[in-house]
Amino acid sequence: MNFSSNELKKLKIIYKQRTDTSGAIVNEKYGNNLFRYNLFPATSFGNGIIKDFNLTIDKTELILEEGKIVKISGLDVTDDVNNFISDYSFKNFDLTKNKELVIEYDINGFYIGNFIKNEYSYVNWFHVGATSELKEGKTVYSSENLRDKDYSTAWVEASSDFGSKDKLYIEVIGNPEKWRSEDYKRVSHLYILNGFRKNEKTYYENNRLKKIRIVSKGKSYGEFTFPDRPYKQINDFNFAYEAELLDFKSVIPSEFYIEILEVYPGTKYNDTCISEIILLNVPLPSI
Repeated sequence: MNFSSNELKKLKIIYKQRTDTSGAIVNEKYGNNLFRYNLFPATSFGNGIIKDFNLTIDKTELILEEGKIVKISGLDVTDDVNNFISDYSFKNFDLTKNKELVIEYDINGFYIGNFIKNEYSYVNWFHVGATSELKEGKTVYSSENLRDKDYSTAWVEASSDFGSKDKLYIEVIGNPEKWRSEDYKRVSHLYILNGFRKNEKTYYENNRLKKIRIVSKGKSYGEFTFPDRPYKQINDFNFAYEAELLDFKSVIPSEFYIEILEVYPGTKYNDTCISEIILLNVPLPSI
């Protein structure tokens, strides 16, 4: 190729990562959400200085799948997370000093969304019971709502206060695909979708969990404090970002209970609500 001294050229790179988890796990570690581009070979043209260097990053597909750019290195830029397309311009860009462009991104929510939908392969089945359940006429806000894969339903306690004496008892049944293996009851991630997520009104009018304790056979597996997140409509792909992730720092017991310690008060009712609990049996990092 021949270039004149002031000629401008545009290089378009389209990068896509395989994200189909309907069959086998693509990458169990999921630590490779990374794009690298080596700029150094371009130093062979001229003195390695680009008079006008423009970079455009189109994040449309990434954002639509609830992903995000975590970090851009190799360039002195800060990503604008709210923009689908980001443009950066540089004068006298020195390729010899910026040898590699690295874009770290997060799309783990997409993977977890696929695991949630593929319950026969990755989700642990479990029994759940509660010390109380709110009844309003013919409607029962049952603990069964915690495992119905419907994010708009909820378990609601029926105590006289915020549910300080209430407990949710969970017994892990296991994963159908792994029943013959030794780790069929292994739980890698426990997610709690906090609040009554039917709509924004039910979310704010009712209590939301602030602090809980996990206990199994008289042993505490830790106390967990949750942030009071703003309301957001939930789907499979943003679930992992909006739900609370419990990390036991040890083997998760197959039988345990969740005890309510503190709540964020609702604007109208003193009822504490949880919309969903999901137990995953797949090696994934924390999000």
